[in-house]
Amino acid sequence: MRKSGNRDKAVVYPQLVTVAVINQIDKVLLIQRVREPASGKWALPSGADGFRKFSDPAEAVKEEVRIDLGADFSVDYFLKYYYSELDGEPVVILAYSGKIAGQPVLNPEAALECRYFSEEEIAALDLAFEHKKIIQDFFYQ
Repeated sequence: MRKSGNRDKAVVYPQLVTVAVINQIDKVLLIQRVREPASGKWALPSGADGFRKFSDPAEAVKEEVRIDLGADFSVDYFLKYYYSELDGEPVVILAYSGKIAGQPVLNPEAALECRYFSEEEIAALDLAFEHKKIIQDFFYQ
């Protein structure tokens, strides 16, 4: 959490996170998370680590996909931004839609498993974070 130097009121800057909605023939790729928070839950490939290497969010999301799936992510378009809180801290989520080249090669430190799910299958899952809302917006944009 970063705060401004303003003496009257501290401003809390949100953490930036990118999310990749990887689609293939009306299905979306989800990973089963290894790390906390939400270890064991299904989620979209996502994270804040891409910003350690890139300040451009479109490049940061590509890095997140490389980290999680060992694959190149081509961005089709920016889907939407979301505001959330994690452990009481503000988070701004930047969601991108696109495709990956080839087959994913899972990073065992990031994911237990990955696979494509249909909209109906996703409705029955308890997803991590705001990811169910992001997927709904993707299918109904």
